Amino acid sequence: MAKEKKENRIYPINGVRICVDQEGETLAGRAYSKMTEAEIKFESSSQMLLEVDRLFDQCGYPQRFMEARSFQKKAEITSRYKAPKSVVSDEEILEKKGKCFTVDVIVQSRRKAGWQGIMCQMDGRMIDRFESELELLKLLTKAVEKQQAAVNQ
Repeated sequence: MAKEKKENRIYPINGVRICVDQEGETLAGRAYSKMTEAEIKFESSSQMLLEVDRLFDQCGYPQRFMEARSFQKKAEITSRYKAPKSVVSDEEILEKKGKCFTVDVIVQSRRKAGWQGIMCQMDGRMIDRFESELELLKLLTKAVEKQQAAVNQ
């Protein structure tokens, strides 16, 4: 039955699969989204946040609630009112796994210059909600520590 559920599972367009390959003082690994074929590699959790936020800006989804300030020449702003089309299948995303830990982050909005959404296990069960990137990082750290403690027992 669990196998059937996984085959029929739809991965959301605003979801990001985070595959942690190295844990310690900072998390390193890869992130995957249906909005890009490219693998998003990161050496730290802050780099992961910046790269995924850049992807959201390029695709225009989830839409930024406010425009970022800059003293440099303004780049073209992508504003869309519809979700972008998937360039990667659900199956391709669902088969990705990290060496240490894997989690799905669904960013529902980017209000107040931050992310709001939910973090889920690989099988789709919700772990918790977050209202900012800091809360997301705390949830990630807590989930990795919990996974590590289960492996060490």
